[in-house]
Formats: sequence, C-alpha cells, structure tokens
Amino acid sequence: MELTHDFNTPLSSFESTCPLLLNNEWVNDPYLMVESFFSFDTLAGHKRRLKAWYQHAMIEGECADEPGEYLFMHNQFVQLLQASYLIGSANIKYHRHERRKINGLCFSEWLIKVEQNHLRTGQFSQEEFRTTYLSLAYTNNSHQYLRDFASLNNIKQMRYGLLEWLYSALSNKSSIVGLSREYLFGQFVQLNRMIETFYLILKGLE
Repeated sequence: MELTHDFNTPLSSFESTCPLLLNNEWVNDPYLMVESFFSFDTLAGHKRRLKAWYQHAMIEGECADEPGEYLFMHNQFVQLLQASYLIGSANIKYHRHERRKINGLCFSEWLIKVEQNHLRTGQFSQEEFRTTYLSLAYTNNSHQYLRDFASLNNIKQMRYGLLEWLYSALSNKSSIVGLSREYLFGQFVQLNRMIETFYLILKGLE
C-alpha cells in the first residue's frame, strides 16, 4: 500500500494511522467492538478511568500503579476510534432489537440493568451517567457527531495523543503538559464525547 499525506479521502490510508486493526468480525460489524467496550465497563466507569489516566499523564514524577490497565485502555480506545470511523463514514445504524441477546435481554436492556444495579449499590451516582460533554445538537443526533468527528486526520491525531498519554502515565519522568492544547483537555473532551455518543446509540437514545 502506498502511503499518502491526504488522510481525509482514501479509506486504504487508514491502515497507516492504526496498526492495531479490528479483527475481521469487528470490521464487518464494528458495533461488536462498541458492545465489547461497554461490556467491560459502564459509561460512568469509563469516564472515571479516563479521568484517572488523564491525571496520571499530566503529573510528572508520578506513574500508574497498574500499567497493564493503561495498556489495555489504550488498545480499547484505539479500537473504538476505528469503530467510530467505520460507523461514521458508512453511517451504519444500530438496530438494538436485532442484536445478540444476553440472558434473554438485548444489549441496551442489559446495559440499563447493569447501570441500575450500580446505582442501587452506590458504586456510581446518577450524575456520572449523564452525557455532559455532548452539545444538545449532537445528543439528539449521535450519528452526525460520528460523521463530523471520525475523519482519518482526526483519528491520526487522536492516536498520537493516546500514545503520549500512555507513555506519560507509565513514566515518572514524563508529562503531557508540554504538548499542544489539542492533546490535553481537548483530547480528554473528545474521548468523553466519543464514549457518550456510543452510549446513547446503544441505549437507543440518539
């Protein structure tokens, strides 16, 4: 494959921005990756973990106690970025009642049940499940957000930022503070918007 400097047009160039590709099953149905992402943790849980990662990456002289967790999170977000590109560029809709069942429940019903259990036990608050990073326009049209967000050029930038976050979180001699602003709070907001978008789509609230 010949590399290109134009990351916005040819689909084939996506491989040069994302060496950790989805498996063939997930490429054919990228919502399988999204479901896997939310099977691992809830919206509130992912937000907490993302915030902890961001804070570790910001502080020089401090590194993560469990490096394996951040390696796993990095891989998960890279794969979620690719899924967002495939879904957004092809405008793939999520038909929640036609998906696989979990104990007789469709994924959205199962997700709601898990969240209710977390709220009942006090593990998370109701506020942590609110979509606070998306604008009202994107909240009402999640697929439009994916189409606007998931350009190949943006995916490339986000992947670079994730690598910097990972390195800084795992090292006590590095921090992301010196990076350009788009890799700091800007990236934190973008990642939160991405997971909130998929949360709304899975629950059929988009």
